[in-house]
Order: sequence, then structure tokens, then C-alpha cells
Amino acid sequence: MLGAQAYNLGTGQGLSVLQMVEAFERISERPIPYQFAHAGRVTWQPFGRTQARLKRVGMEG
Repeated sequence: MLGAQAYNLGTGQGLSVLQMVEAFERISERPIPYQFAHAGRVTWQPFGRTQARLKRVGMEG
């Protein structure tokens, strides 16, 4: 990304892709087209240091 930084500000609770799509639809008040497909070999790997990232963006005291 040019001139930007991305942070994963997860809560440590799992969230499905469908839940993410539904949340973005609610927030944007626009439908997001999607289709279901067979999942590949996907593993969930939590990572983070969420507190450090929250502090860096001024959301943690």
C-alpha cells in the first residue's frame, strides 16, 4: 500500500467471511455480491499483538 499502514485489530474471537460481508453490508448500507464455493485447505492462525496496535492508533490508553 502506498502511504498507508494496515493493522489487524482483531478481538481474538473467530469471525466467518460471511459475518464480515454482512457487517460491511450493514455499515455501508449497500449489498455486497458474493457466491458460495467449496473451501480450499484453509487453516485459521491467530496472530497479533492487538494491544500494541490499538495503542499505536490511539485507541488504547
